[in-house]
Amino acid sequence: MWRACFMAWIILTVACTKEEPSADQGVRDQQVAEQGVADDRGPDRTGAAEARVDKARADINVGPPSAWKETTVGSAVNAIWGLDAKNIYAVGKGGLIVHFDGTSWKTMLNPEKDDLHAVYGTAANTIFAGGDAGLLGYDGTAWTSLASSYDKPAIRGIWSNDAAFFAVGPGGAMRYRNKSSTYWSSVYFYPTTGKDFAAIWGTGTELYVVGKAGLVLKCTASCTQSSGWTTMTSGTSSDLQGVWGAANNDIFAVGLDGTVIHYNGTAWSAMTSNTSTYFYGVWGVGSKDVYAVGNPIFKPDEAIMHYDGASWSKMPPSKGTVTFFDAWAGSATDVWVVGQSGILHYDGTQP
Repeated sequence: MWRACFMAWIILTVACTKEEPSADQGVRDQQVAEQGVADDRGPDRTGAAEARVDKARADINVGPPSAWKETTVGSAVNAIWGLDAKNIYAVGKGGLIVHFDGTSWKTMLNPEKDDLHAVYGTAANTIFAGGDAGLLGYDGTAWTSLASSYDKPAIRGIWSNDAAFFAVGPGGAMRYRNKSSTYWSSVYFYPTTGKDFAAIWGTGTELYVVGKAGLVLKCTASCTQSSGWTTMTSGTSSDLQGVWGAANNDIFAVGLDGTVIHYNGTAWSAMTSNTSTYFYGVWGVGSKDVYAVGNPIFKPDEAIMHYDGASWSKMPPSKGTVTFFDAWAGSATDVWVVGQSGILHYDGTQP
């Protein structure tokens, strides 16, 4: 008798352990599955599912404390330029223009909503921005469109020498404005095939333009005419996206597949970048303090690379799945980087 009762008790116990999970347990599992998928991080994302995957991956890639401090401005930022530490401009997606006054970033009114990719100026009342619909100008009071209804070339870079301002873009687009004028004219390149200009930099007397398939152009005089520009041997076939120099004989150009080339005043030569990052921008404080930024592809901590005069090394942000497009520095303790998630600042100190 006691054996039968004992066996019945065992059968009843096993049956009870096979019950479905409690309602509370199901809620916890659902919460875990939904963590980190609430918002769409990428500026060009179109699907909610893709946004969730991207956000979840970003949460996974959060690394140790970073020297970079992040500011979110509501949109992707494509370019940055400063007159000084208390007068910095950044532009980006959807016509975004923001200004830093030394304390905080503030959005500026822009009548155009096309994406902007370049910004440059020489005075508080002489700032230019360029993008998919041509040029904008800031006179110290308001931004206005400088493009005519029939001429709106895409702009990717803006710079000036002693004589004029220059703006460049895809398809051999080059516009200039003499500093004694308010009218923009064109420099015509024939043929335009292969002349997709991505960036421009120069000194008071020289200008350099970089672009598609390793293109490098140089001008030392008569830059407002195509005959004044000569094609240089760059030593690379990679698309070049950014150029900056400490002097006429100390210039860096960067591009896809980790490409970094250097000009010593005589010839361009390849540098070992120690990365495969697709570089989009480069800026420095001097020949031994240079930053290159871009899309790190499969190595998130290589989105920002730094050159110390001897070698390139990674200087990772706090989150690893971010692409950066441009950099600007007023000094070694005032470095700015811009990209998909906003604006990063480095003040020269480690976390």
